[in-house]
Amino acid sequence: MALTDGRNFTMFPPYLDFKTHKENNQGPMTGGMGCVCPTIRCTESMFQALAQGFMARTIAGLGKEGLDFPGFIAIDVILTHDGPSAI
Repeated sequence: MALTDGRNFTMFPPYLDFKTHKENNQGPMTGGMGCVCPTIRCTESMFQALAQGFMARTIAGLGKEGLDFPGFIAIDVILTHDGPSAI
């Protein structure tokens, strides 16, 4: 998650949100009612790669489309064997 003026951005610490109510991906979806922050699953190098990769490219792309977006922006990411992917 980041706070942006539409051109520059400041990242928030990485977090792991709870998608479902119960352990092992069981139960109803929570709608993001809880998270662990910071999460140890995201290393500093991974965090920097996400910031300079996903977030920087997203904000730049919005700007190129004439969609300067001031505010909060979040990108859900899943870690795969090929690296992080946006959901």
